[in-house]
Amino acid sequence: MDAIDVTKNYKERFSKLFRGLGRLDGPDYKIKMKSDAKPYTLSTPRRVPMHFLAKVKEKLTRKEEMQIIFKLDETTKCCARMIVVPKPNTMAKFAFVLI
Repeated sequence: MDAIDVTKNYKERFSKLFRGLGRLDGPDYKIKMKSDAKPYTLSTPRRVPMHFLAKVKEKLTRKEEMQIIFKLDETTKCCARMIVVPKPNTMAKFAFVLI
């Protein structure tokens, strides 16, 4: 019975963990990879349907302003594919696929 009570109010008990965007402050985080790991690279971006283009640009700009994402001027060894998914309320939702 105690376990049920703990899970019901975990957001209240650990409120410091559930604030903001969940960004880590401090030094950059280093991702350690196996020595034989091969980076996933895309040579061409995925196409965005024309009727979603303005909404996707708006969302990307907003996420950049919130410092969730940032633009790079150089190429990288790894990248994540963005997929635009139509939603019933006509709002475009997009996800990044990490392979």
